[in-house]
Amino acid sequence: AWVTLVMLGDGYAAGALAVAHSLRMVQTKHDLVCMVTPDVTNPTRRHLRVVYDDVIEVPYIRQKCRLFLSPDQSRMYNDWIEFSFTKWNCLNLVQYERVMFIDADMVVKVNSDDLFE
Repeated sequence: AWVTLVMLGDGYAAGALAVAHSLRMVQTKHDLVCMVTPDVTNPTRRHLRVVYDDVIEVPYIRQKCRLFLSPDQSRMYNDWIEFSFTKWNCLNLVQYERVMFIDADMVVKVNSDDLFE
């Protein structure tokens, strides 16, 4: 299954919808799964269910990170970086033989199903 994550509310949902659309456009043969954290709203979950084969709620995995070297890095990453480990919940999706995580800010332009082989 191709797996992505929407967390920290609904902000990543548009990207997740674009990822799913791009995977459908390249005619993937694999399931599309969107993990969502508890703070993703029900209306957003309904939108995701239209394009994903499964929408699964997962808990946050929070880990404190090192301080950043520059103020620019701090501004860019401080709000979400310690929650970024949440994506590793994809390893708990044991109902799938293989999972490939793809960030919600990606667009697939070529069928990449061979990565599952």
